[in-house]
Amino acid sequence: MADLNTFLSQEQKSLIAERQRLQEQISTSEKELKNVTERLVHVEGLLTPIHASEDDSSEAPSPDYRDIRDIAVDVLKSQRGEPMHYASLAREIQARGGIIPGVDAANTLLSRLVRDERFVRPKRGHYALKSDHPDVESVGVRRRRVNGTSGKDQNP
Repeated sequence: MADLNTFLSQEQKSLIAERQRLQEQISTSEKELKNVTERLVHVEGLLTPIHASEDDSSEAPSPDYRDIRDIAVDVLKSQRGEPMHYASLAREIQARGGIIPGVDAANTLLSRLVRDERFVRPKRGHYALKSDHPDVESVGVRRRRVNGTSGKDQNP
C-alpha cells in the first residue's frame, strides 16, 4: 500500500508540473495570437478599399458579416442626424451583429471611419454622416491638410 501511495504522490506532482507547463505555454501562445491578430486587423484595414465597387468581384466579402462601415451608416441614419460617440457606435454595430475585429473594437472602428469620406466628426469623439453634416470636412481631409497637402486632390 505504501508503494501505491508513493507512486500516486509522484504521479500527482508530475501531473501538476505538466499542467503548469501547459498553462504557461497556453498563456504565451494566447499573447502571441493576440499580437498577430492585432497586426492582421491593421493590415487588413489598410488593404480594404474605402468605396469598393459592387461590380468588383475580385474579392467577395465574407458571407457571415457586412462591412462595419456600412452598418455604421445604418446606425447613424437611425440617429436622424445626431452625432454618436464612437464607443457607443461600436457597441451598437456589435449589437446589430457586426464583427469588429481586434482587441479594442472602438479603436478599430475609428481607424475605418477616419479613412471613409461618408463620415465626419462634427465634435471631438462623435461621428455623423457627411450627408447630415455637409459643412463639416471629413477627418481624413483635415489630417491631410495638417500634413501640408490640400486633401481635396488626394484619394484616401
